[in-house]
Amino acid sequence: MTPELKQRLAGIRHVALDMDGTIYMGNSLFPFTIPFLRRLREMGITYSFLTNNPSKSLDDYLLKLHKMGIEATEEEMYTTTVATIDYLKAHYPSARRLFLLGTPSMISQFEKAGYISTADSADDVPDVAFGAANAAQNVRIGGVRGLDADYEVKVVAYYDAKADATLFDAEVAGQRTLICRREGRFTE
Repeated sequence: MTPELKQRLAGIRHVALDMDGTIYMGNSLFPFTIPFLRRLREMGITYSFLTNNPSKSLDDYLLKLHKMGIEATEEEMYTTTVATIDYLKAHYPSARRLFLLGTPSMISQFEKAGYISTADSADDVPDVAFGAANAAQNVRIGGVRGLDADYEVKVVAYYDAKADATLFDAEVAGQRTLICRREGRFTE
């Protein structure tokens, strides 16, 4: 390492690392990952792991890293699921019941944080639903409530003037179901 590079690195105290595609690819650890993490520790630089893939709980990601030879703690990991939980706690502190569309592993992370997963029924109304009125959002997710392949999920929120209610629908694999109904116009 050149003196110039060493001086530039001296100010770094922490490195946030994306996981899939950065330290591993799928289930294959890159050969430079362990030496790189070791070198960071030797230099007194801490690190954390980030992912925008919400399909696994922290426990499942930690187990995956452990199997690859990387020891990490929950405090060293941040996922979009954890970010969503943090958001809910900050903006909807009384919310406990959520309609969760995702893998069992992801749902377990919400349950570990104290949330209750509502049933796939219009009668089991969640405390919080996210969506924009009169808008649709398409996403691709895998492992939808027992389905064995990736499917496009369309979430739609719309105002029904006759009923004076905002309705939230989800369409999965071509089948549409009502997620929840809120009295009045939903504006959040």
